[in-house]
Amino acid sequence: MTQLSIPGTEPVGLGGAPSETPAARRTSVDRIIDTLLREMSPSEVIGQLVALRPHAVFNALLAIVQLPHATMLRTEARWDAEWGRQVRPGQHPIVLLAPFGPVELYFDVSQTEPGNRARPLPVAYESMFTMTDAPQAQQLQERIIEDAKKYGVRVVHSQVGTPLAGRIRAVNGNGAQLYQGHDCPIRWVITLAASHSPTEQLATLTHELGHLFCGHLGASEKDKWSQRHEVDPATKEFEAESVTQLVLGRLAPATALPAYSGRVLNGAATATRADWVHIAQAADRVLKPFHKLSAG
Repeated sequence: MTQLSIPGTEPVGLGGAPSETPAARRTSVDRIIDTLLREMSPSEVIGQLVALRPHAVFNALLAIVQLPHATMLRTEARWDAEWGRQVRPGQHPIVLLAPFGPVELYFDVSQTEPGNRARPLPVAYESMFTMTDAPQAQQLQERIIEDAKKYGVRVVHSQVGTPLAGRIRAVNGNGAQLYQGHDCPIRWVITLAASHSPTEQLATLTHELGHLFCGHLGASEKDKWSQRHEVDPATKEFEAESVTQLVLGRLAPATALPAYSGRVLNGAATATRADWVHIAQAADRVLKPFHKLSAG
């Protein structure tokens, strides 16, 4: 875990002098940046710092280190007074510098839930991934996660803000995990938002696997899918979200997909560019652990 160095709160040594030199404090800030850049691009970091406009840039930096993709920060009292929202149990506060004191504790909108007198959030902060609960969503998710291990996929749940439902990234050479009694090298890691419901996580999981199995992240000679790096970003999203719609349509047909899905799938031009053979094959690969159950 990265240790944050907050100006004005440094450890004090003998004689009341700070025990850290300016160079040491600079190194701590550099480590913060290194942590961020392992998870996101420089443009993503800058975009998040810009989005947290009401806060000083350094405070915004502290916020996204503690909760990537934080978007709307308030103290617990202000969430209740201004928006009628309560902090969900078990949430860790985001520590920011206070104007006339050492620190103040904030919570992101993703860490709250509406109370009896909740006001509608501004459209920009509403989650595009909200879904009604699907039956046995947790068990379905676990079955897909277990089967994905044979492809070198590890799935982790992480505290992130509302705009990020999940992501997949290549991590070749990053250890192994046990699958059916054998060690399988980890080649990709899928991160799912811990604040999302099991149903929302299930949809995100299938979307990220859709990216992988459609070849958007590339492929080795041993993989059963093609390398398709050259596909444009909009078509990649369309193909991955189509996989989600096909998989959830089979596993949870009564559950409506989130608003994000409709936004991605409504482009006729994108649908024309998509490769439907790859979409169908990717959906079947995600559904493979359920094929035996539905045979006959």
